[in-house]
Amino acid sequence: MDVEHNFDAAQVLKTLPDVTKILLVLLACGAGFNIIGFGKYLMMVPNSTVGDFHIWTLVTYAFVEKGLVQMVLSLVTISTVGRIAEPMWGSAEFALFIGVVVLTSAIASWITCYILFQNTGDAAHLLVEISGFQAGVGALLVAVKLLAGDQDVGGLRAKWLPSLFFLACLVMVCTVSSYSAYLGMLGVSFGWIYLRFWQRDSENRGEGHTSTAFTFATFFPDPLQPAATVFGTVVFNLAAICHLVKKKAPADPADQAEQFYSKEVSSLGTNPAIAERRRQQAQIELEARLAQVKNDDVDDFDSLLDSVEAGEAKET
Repeated sequence: MDVEHNFDAAQVLKTLPDVTKILLVLLACGAGFNIIGFGKYLMMVPNSTVGDFHIWTLVTYAFVEKGLVQMVLSLVTISTVGRIAEPMWGSAEFALFIGVVVLTSAIASWITCYILFQNTGDAAHLLVEISGFQAGVGALLVAVKLLAGDQDVGGLRAKWLPSLFFLACLVMVCTVSSYSAYLGMLGVSFGWIYLRFWQRDSENRGEGHTSTAFTFATFFPDPLQPAATVFGTVVFNLAAICHLVKKKAPADPADQAEQFYSKEVSSLGTNPAIAERRRQQAQIELEARLAQVKNDDVDDFDSLLDSVEAGEAKET
């Protein structure tokens, strides 16, 4: 029974995309290093990151999980979301997405620790060991909101997963001052910023995903969305002034039909990019079938002519 279980796990691992498999292997290696006592050289300690020039910990911290629950959550999220997102975006774009979120979350955590040290004078903020893939988990849940927001996951719409994860992390930060939970909050934030304003792939003509179903306000319940829209607009304008993001030019009339189609498809619970590929594939198949029917009709007509000619020749 154990042999069959291991074989099935190996088969599942083989079907995963390349970057997803690499992330899973790195997490497994990080767990192994932590068990034998070498994990501390991979964790980020704010005082050592710059003071001792341990710059590599700005990335390696993400692959050292401190608890079994965090480890299982990270493995399940990577394997599930990576199977969907990496084939759609490509391995390079998927790796860039994870890398940017992990690095920016580490830098933000390092800055936060130094601000807390300056305000309180407590050196413990500079000696804390920060590790875990929670920033990546938060970012991947945002990717789920983008790619499959209207689909059900255990009776819950997928679009609410990052919001609930952020809320749970916020509660943990406020109650137990968990840096792992703080990383999760940063992962959701930076994951959304990257996908909303910076991502550029073959299915996205501009920079970032401008769908109305992926705005800042959509992370909040309906009663709070008007206030969130005002806040998001103010922050966006400030970021645009600082040239951190780009304001989108007004849409051309020629593109309005395509945007309308994308919104209609999205309202039916299907990602616009996926729907567009399905529409093109259906069109190709329809044209092929029409061509086949036309050829069959020509063949039938030729056969009828042959039969008539054969009958006339027989009569003569």
